[in-house]
Amino acid sequence: MTNFFTFMENRRRRGIAFLMFIIAVSLVLYSVAQVEADEPGVAPSTGMMCTESATATFTLTAKEGYISLTDGNVIYMWSYADGTDDFQHPGPILCVNEGDTVTVVLHNELPVDTSIVFPGQYDVLANGVPMEPQFNGAGELVSMTNTAVANGGSMTYEFVAEEPGTYVYQSGTNPGVQTQMGLFGGLVVRPAMGPDYAYNDPDTKFNPDTEYIMMLSEIDPLMHQAIERGETFNMSDYNARYFLINGRTFPDTLAPNNASWLPTQPYSSMAHIHPYDATANPDPAIDRFIGMGVESYPFHPHAFNAEVIGRDGRLTA
Repeated sequence: MTNFFTFMENRRRRGIAFLMFIIAVSLVLYSVAQVEADEPGVAPSTGMMCTESATATFTLTAKEGYISLTDGNVIYMWSYADGTDDFQHPGPILCVNEGDTVTVVLHNELPVDTSIVFPGQYDVLANGVPMEPQFNGAGELVSMTNTAVANGGSMTYEFVAEEPGTYVYQSGTNPGVQTQMGLFGGLVVRPAMGPDYAYNDPDTKFNPDTEYIMMLSEIDPLMHQAIERGETFNMSDYNARYFLINGRTFPDTLAPNNASWLPTQPYSSMAHIHPYDATANPDPAIDRFIGMGVESYPFHPHAFNAEVIGRDGRLTA
């Protein structure tokens, strides 16, 4: 019996040593990734990665793809790719300036009709005319806006970014299903005061080197399996089993932007917040939150001393 306990104790110690080795390797890998990613001309290892255009014109392609979860599961998804780039989830974070005329060209490679709506934006045009709801022959609403038809259709949306803030763009066609399948992304409108302000208010100045975004979503894998097989899914049976930040599950949420082992999930959600220093770090960080789940869940960013300055895309009083 004594030998058994000695064996188990030695095994436990070896297990702890191996675990510590794995943790050490993980820390080294993240450190190396951060050093490499922070080189000039390369996307930073953390922080919000904007997709920008000098003319505020973007091309998004609705595509099928897969993402990896940290339990080893692989999930079939839909999402918006940047132009002709490979599938990514979530869709690109579009960054524009207040007053820009924003043009978004949607190409649809999905097997179903789809579209994009822009909550919080005014007077959106679809192929040059005011967007309008779409109905089927029975008078039933099938889309909140004009669609790009399945397997190769296109639609061009246009609007003026009148109000600075943090917004979402998402599918307006059967959104209960299509948004949960992954058809969404972030839209950031920067104010006229400059890119280091959240709004046209001097109290919203922040350090642009510490700008983050958290897109919160969820997955019911049974729904995704049904859609992949071409079956319908009853949303009354929806039961979320995975909860994601920027398209990743923990601990991959801590991995750097463009982590090599997450080729379709480019966005980190690690936020590096530094202590206030009147000279070296006088301005706060900013974290933009977007909720894309079927339900609203409480979310607590640990260790932050934060002030809410905006809600639903608008500056709070």
